[in-house]
Amino acid sequence: MSRNDLEPLAPQDALDWYLEHRRESLRTATRRKHRSALGTFVDWTEETGIDNMNDIGGRQLMEYKTWRKAETDIATVSLNGNLAILQRFLRFCAKIDAVDDDLVERVPLP
Repeated sequence: MSRNDLEPLAPQDALDWYLEHRRESLRTATRRKHRSALGTFVDWTEETGIDNMNDIGGRQLMEYKTWRKAETDIATVSLNGNLAILQRFLRFCAKIDAVDDDLVERVPLP
């Protein structure tokens, strides 16, 4: 899907859809972990003025990783887990035409 074919979707709405979609497939504790990790991402999008998932690209993902590591002093293993959750979320977003199909491959894992 090209950037021109994407449908606008707010990050918080994308998160809500994702959690609802995964409701039956994730255990409660795992769902809580996903909500926490992705909630931090959504908070970051709000702080940086990103109000549309269509505007997320490789550069924004690198900025998020750098911010997450520097601002929260998260351990590398925890950051890796959070970015893996972000990959799953972005895969879902690609399926619903909210981000480029190849965006998931641009998540910068530590």
